[in-house]
Amino acid sequence: MKVFDPTVQPRQRLLYLHARTPGVFSEILSLTLIEPVKGYRVELTAEEPQWSYRTVHDALTDG
Repeated sequence: MKVFDPTVQPRQRLLYLHARTPGVFSEILSLTLIEPVKGYRVELTAEEPQWSYRTVHDALTDG
């Protein structure tokens, strides 16, 4: 049985999107997933990315 601990805050990931225009239906040019871990660093690779979303709206509707 899990006991609720009010001192433990759930941490949420941050999906940082860079889009072609400011509109929500704009095409995504790049994205980065930021993990809520102390000392986390984004890794850069030369590989072609496989993104789950084509537009900002696609990401919003996924939650």
